[in-house]
Amino acid sequence: MQPGYALLAANPAVIHWAVKQLGLFKQSAEYEDYLRLGEARYLFYFDRMHPAVATAAQQAAFNHQVAWRIYRDLKRRLVREGRRAQLEKAAPQPPTTTAIDTTQIEVRAVLAALWPRLTPGAQQVLRLRFDAQLTNREIAALMGLSVQRVSQLAQQLQRVYKQLEAE
Repeated sequence: MQPGYALLAANPAVIHWAVKQLGLFKQSAEYEDYLRLGEARYLFYFDRMHPAVATAAQQAAFNHQVAWRIYRDLKRRLVREGRRAQLEKAAPQPPTTTAIDTTQIEVRAVLAALWPRLTPGAQQVLRLRFDAQLTNREIAALMGLSVQRVSQLAQQLQRVYKQLEAE
């Protein structure tokens, strides 16, 4: 067994303490997820820090230090997920109408005319922006481009669209 796993198996209370500090209990739905994340963070810090853990005192010092780091990381994640849930709840919901909505038909017609005029990169940016509703930063990360290049492709989209409108 690798030393990091062995130390984790010998000290599971470190992870349980960090998760308990978040206010999560064994009955909560997220408890097991946060335990697994905490274990992953423990192994990450073990690999990153390369601690000397030959004696019980060294193990205790490492566990004390890493427990607070794991708590901090898990707390950040919990806060971020809470914010995301609040934003999703606060986001305006599209109105439900019984009449036929022609805007989708019009948008599809414009896209059908626009698509063949675009470069493959601009097509991918349009698809990610339109279908997945991603930001320039997220698109850049997915495509392996810089944010500036994604902005340039978006400007290219606008130019081609304006040319199409002018025709």
